[in-house]
Amino acid sequence: MFAYTATALRDLAQTYIRATKMRATRLGLLIAGNDHLITRILDEKDCLTESALRASDWFDSNWPDDLPWPRTVRRRPLYAMYASRINGTVRDQQAPKIRRPQTDPPPRPPRAPRLRKIAANAR
Repeated sequence: MFAYTATALRDLAQTYIRATKMRATRLGLLIAGNDHLITRILDEKDCLTESALRASDWFDSNWPDDLPWPRTVRRRPLYAMYASRINGTVRDQQAPKIRRPQTDPPPRPPRAPRLRKIAANAR
């Protein structure tokens, strides 16, 4: 249940983006399915606690081995990395979208013939 602070997430994101040459929007999509997450964090704006937990878990489990961890960020202890998953506060995967099979629409019923109004006082 421990998430990195906003400053730590910003440092992690900047370091990761610099090393991998990945766009912030792509990183946000990978982390939480939200393309604005990392751009908001880089702009020093707030985010949901669940998004911060997802980002913390994602950085811990997907950090490249050849990339040194930023000195300004203290790494979470091992038990904290998986606490959010054990407690069920963070969904590991998004729910799959249900796609209905494409079928042809049913045929339209034939239109009823239009009746013309007959004027009562036709001349």
